[in-house]
This record gives sequence, structure tokens and C-alpha cells, in this order.
Amino acid sequence: EVRARLPRLEYRDTVIMGVIDVGMPLGHRRMRDAKNGTRILSAWQQMSTAAAEDLQFGQEIYKEDIDKLIREHSGGSLDGWLDEESFTRATHVVDMANTFGEREAAQRAAHGAHVMDLAAGYDTFDAAQKTLADKVKVILVNIPSIDVVGNSGELLEGFVLTAYERILAIADAIWEESFKDEKGDPEPGTFKTVINMSLGRHAGPKTGVDLIPAYLRDIKKRRGIGKTASKSQLNFVMPAGNDNLTRSNAVLEPKNGATLTLNWRIQPEDQSPNFVEVWTTPPKGHD
Repeated sequence: EVRARLPRLEYRDTVIMGVIDVGMPLGHRRMRDAKNGTRILSAWQQMSTAAAEDLQFGQEIYKEDIDKLIREHSGGSLDGWLDEESFTRATHVVDMANTFGEREAAQRAAHGAHVMDLAAGYDTFDAAQKTLADKVKVILVNIPSIDVVGNSGELLEGFVLTAYERILAIADAIWEESFKDEKGDPEPGTFKTVINMSLGRHAGPKTGVDLIPAYLRDIKKRRGIGKTASKSQLNFVMPAGNDNLTRSNAVLEPKNGATLTLNWRIQPEDQSPNFVEVWTTPPKGHD
């Protein structure tokens, strides 16, 4: 049922941009195509309490659903003035009735809106960008807020890994149906899929050996690289330095017999358990 609701791609050089974040609005003009329809192929709101269809939790809506809701909240057309507040509630991107529902997009500025725009936003009022915008489609996953995953991100991995799996499942379903060879089989490596995640945990090694990077390396290995890829071509964009590095990391170089002091400041609103991890570099000649 879900597969039947997914659109087919028109261009072989299309890029599907998957974005995993918090508070991403679904009706923004910079996510529209040349006809003012959405470029979002699907969007999973993980904390929505609406019907989940084939998902274990949350709600996923698709391009046809989003375009329908844009019309309903824009005076009946895709190019009308969007009532964003009512639209975000109808799409469950903002859910005030749910104790742990999303609130981020109801604020003046949302992290996910900014990241989504950086990853795939285009000015569709600019004629030079319209054709290019039509070749960049989007799959979104709105993960839970910090109230659910924790101030330190201790529960982040489970939600993020399911988000990666869902984006790949949707992209693969579209790949299987969009472009066929003369035998009727999907063409390998036809288009590119890129998944961006600009989130991170406070804890952990931050050297690429923790669970999420290891999981992504395994996916790349299984699917192949470039034109020899078993499905669409796949790449990941990961955070490489944000406020977690400056707020929760320190580098100390102790000398024999020396005592070093580290100031520990806790934000007033942070109700999560506080802990310290000590990572050391072995002396030369030792593993």
C-alpha cells in the first residue's frame, strides 16, 4: 500500500536528499517544485500519535498527502498563502495535545528547518533554480525532541538508526519502480541518495568508532559504491564539530606529578544524569 503511494522519479540524475532532524516543516516554499507542489516524497513524524500504517510508531505521510494539506490550508491551491500554524498541526509536525509531541517547529526558529534548507532548499521564485529544484527530492524523518532522547542524547541512537533504515527503504522502493532496464529490472546506481544528520550525542568517543558511524559503514559496504552500487548510489553527511565539542569536551595533557583542574558547569534546565568519560591515548609502543 505504501509503495503504491510513492511517486516515480522523472530524471535519472535526480538526487534524493534524506534529512534526519527535529522540527522540520513540510510546507515551506523552499521545499516546493516548479509547480508549487512539495518536493518531499515522504515524511515520518516519529512522535505522532496518529495511525502508523506499516510503522511501529509515529506517522508517515507522503507527497500526495502533503500537497492535499497544502491546498486545504492555502485557500484551495498550491500557490496560495499557507496558514503555517494550522498546517504544521495537521501534519503532526507540531503536536501540543501529546505530552511528548513535537514543539520545535512552533518556536520562532527550528533547528530542523535550518538544516533542511541547507541540505535541499531552493528558491523556486528564481527561474534559474526551478529545473534544478525538480531534480532534488526529499525524504524527511522528524525524530523526537530533547525531552525524549535526553539532554545528553542517551536515547538518540535507536531513533536515528530506525530513521536511516526508513529513508533507505523508501528510496529503494522508489528506485525499484522508477527506472528499468530492457529486462524490466531496476537499473543499478541510477540516481543518488544522500542522507544528512546534523545531530550528535554528548557522550562517546567521537572518533568514528561508535555505533552510528559503524552502522553506516556497514550499510555502505553491503550496498557497494558508485555505479557498481546494488541499488541507488548512497552517501552520508555527518556532523563534524558543533556545540557539543565546545560545551562537553576537554583535552588535558597531564605531566608526571602534576594536578590538573577541570571546571564542570551544568545548565540549569539540564535534568539528565551528569557523568564524565575519560579517554586516554596509550603511550608510544603500547596498543
